[in-house]
Amino acid sequence: VAHAGAIPPMIRLLGGGSAAGKEEAAGVLWTLLSHEDERKAAVDIKLTLPNALDLVHLLTSGTEMGKEAAAGVLRLTALLDLNKAPIIQAMAVEPLVELLFASHEGVRTQCAGVLRNLAVFQPNVYKDARPELSRAAGEVKRLVALQLDPSSSSQYTSAVLAQLLYDTFDLALKVRVPGTLGAQATSQGDGLGLDMDEAQAQILVQERDAQEVLLDNEASEPLRRGAMQRLEYKKRVDVL
Repeated sequence: VAHAGAIPPMIRLLGGGSAAGKEEAAGVLWTLLSHEDERKAAVDIKLTLPNALDLVHLLTSGTEMGKEAAAGVLRLTALLDLNKAPIIQAMAVEPLVELLFASHEGVRTQCAGVLRNLAVFQPNVYKDARPELSRAAGEVKRLVALQLDPSSSSQYTSAVLAQLLYDTFDLALKVRVPGTLGAQATSQGDGLGLDMDEAQAQILVQERDAQEVLLDNEASEPLRRGAMQRLEYKKRVDVL
């Protein structure tokens, strides 16, 4: 079914239609990818930033099944370095970390898998930073394991985990493409290629939305914390 061209329509359905339709599309997509070799499945999907944003939206507003399916798709696609950029740019880390506290075991397991995969980069591409990235990946795995253990999980380790993942991604960007974020070579689909004009526009929207949340006195504490993390990440992206 996947080789017959079923995957692209499922990806398109993530961005349109009803909430139930989006969840169903994510579930079908996850099922299709799960029936293939995981590395092969990752290659089958090149996520765009809008795709990643749609999946993150399911993580934050979907049902338990929708969240598990969205995280399952992200886990598989995050195996490919090319897909890590839009996932990180879509601010997936905060909801993924939050969902390590979810009551549904399937949601916790899939979110943990996404976080682990986001921290591991292709060694043949990042040779100069292999020791640093390897250490960071080890720390991410350790913190994810801590968060999955109710006796040791905490909001403090959540914050450290989110910060470490963003710092790891920033290191990979700096090593892969010295200088500015906008200098990434995308014409040949190399490395962490991404439509940077589109990405910057989406980040500006995220920044505006985050500022509106902080100005809203009735916003919940998790929303305010997520907004502050988004603005902090925007500052780090600006200096790359």
